[in-house]
Amino acid sequence: DILITHNHEDHMSGFSACLQRCRIKKKKLRLMTGKNIFRILKEQYQPLFSDMDNLIEFTEVMPGTPLMFEGITIESRWNHHFLPYGTLGIKISAGGKTCGISGDTKFSSRINAVVNRPELSPQWFDGCNLILHEIDFFNPDGVHSFWEEVAKIRDTVSGSLYGYHSPQTDSPPIPLVSEGQTFWP
Repeated sequence: DILITHNHEDHMSGFSACLQRCRIKKKKLRLMTGKNIFRILKEQYQPLFSDMDNLIEFTEVMPGTPLMFEGITIESRWNHHFLPYGTLGIKISAGGKTCGISGDTKFSSRINAVVNRPELSPQWFDGCNLILHEIDFFNPDGVHSFWEEVAKIRDTVSGSLYGYHSPQTDSPPIPLVSEGQTFWP
């Protein structure tokens, strides 16, 4: 099972290897993502996998509608991002714990005041024990969330917040997730 928040390689590295493995093993991969994201993935990978429809069991992720399977609940939202087909933010709940993952987004209090979408507010992460948020430590005007804005989420919710999607830096003001790091068994 794979959940893809959007089609950038840095967020879905290894997807083509998974498809190739399914082809060899003659098994289907359950792919969970938004309908528009799936359409773009098919366009991207069709030249390499003309049999892609036979390799994937598509499960649509619809923001606002929880997806439940095998004791896991996945909630999602459409993020604020420049990609016209969207990126997903997700919350995964299982075993009494919830992890919120921002996905690629531009969290900005100023932008949120204009677009007025409650799911883009820090409160969307209420109830999360752990929050993983993409972060940019260097460019407040970039396409990703500047750390000072992400700190507003950290200061608003009770869960632990870690940044990702940024190069390692000495003494970051928000801790970064480390490769292989685990948070609970």
